[in-house]
Amino acid sequence: MDIITQLTKDLEPIRRLAEQLLSHAVETETQDDRLQISRRPSVGTEAFAVTLYLGVDDSTIDRYQKIHSVEIPPDYKKILHVLNGASIFGLNLYGIPPSMAQDPPLLDRTTIQPLDLATANTHWRHGFTDDLSLFQIGGSPLSLEENVGYFLTAGSGVVSLKKRNHKVNAWVSMQQFLDEELERARNQYSEFEEFMAKMRKITK
Repeated sequence: MDIITQLTKDLEPIRRLAEQLLSHAVETETQDDRLQISRRPSVGTEAFAVTLYLGVDDSTIDRYQKIHSVEIPPDYKKILHVLNGASIFGLNLYGIPPSMAQDPPLLDRTTIQPLDLATANTHWRHGFTDDLSLFQIGGSPLSLEENVGYFLTAGSGVVSLKKRNHKVNAWVSMQQFLDEELERARNQYSEFEEFMAKMRKITK
């Protein structure tokens, strides 16, 4: 799958990370709509450190926006053309789940899909902020107890918020955001793996 070669410009930090993982002969899995890299059995039998979803076309984006009455910012539409969401060491970029681009939309839990942009911007965002100038594009654990939401600003920057509009960090570009937050997420992931391994032992 050539999805990695398409990760240029703002998405270059993801490309570099994926290529680094692949250089270590990690276990991967390729489907028609996604590439999964570095299986993590301590987290779950089907868990991977990285899942990248193949981009979608304008007709899918237009249909999805009409169905959900949501307007995706132009800068994020460009990203969706290349990368329709991702999960990277627990950091999630939201996308358009194929089942939610149907009319009527259906939440399908039987297949692996990106987390839903429309649901994030009609429901999940309210725990973080009611500022409608911000568009939620993702989220990530800040710790084992607390999450942050990632929001695209009107000036094409990115801001991370904890609950009740508490700003954690801000970046002037998507590339700067990914550079810093992917490193943080990767460094933090071992703690999550240890926690999940303990939980799996308890539930056996």
